[in-house]
Amino acid sequence: GVVRPYGLLLGGGWGLIGCQVVELLAIVVWVSITMGPVFFALDKLKMLRISIDEEVAGLDISSHGGYAYTTHPEENHPRFYADYMPIQGRNHS
Repeated sequence: GVVRPYGLLLGGGWGLIGCQVVELLAIVVWVSITMGPVFFALDKLKMLRISIDEEVAGLDISSHGGYAYTTHPEENHPRFYADYMPIQGRNHS
């Protein structure tokens, strides 16, 4: 018979939880080492954030050409990408 170690809740002690904590720390260190420089470079290249104009208009309209949800008639947001383009050109002038 194979004897498998039990976890803390089944009387096996702290050994398995200790192994899982070590594994979690190894994963955090690995992700920090590999992805830290990538996100640092993306931040320096200004690729992590969208422009203020796109944020105000909403990504539905600036990236996809229209709203994903219906809006209230009293709101005066651009409804289509063609309506958004004059706003974008006006703010960059």
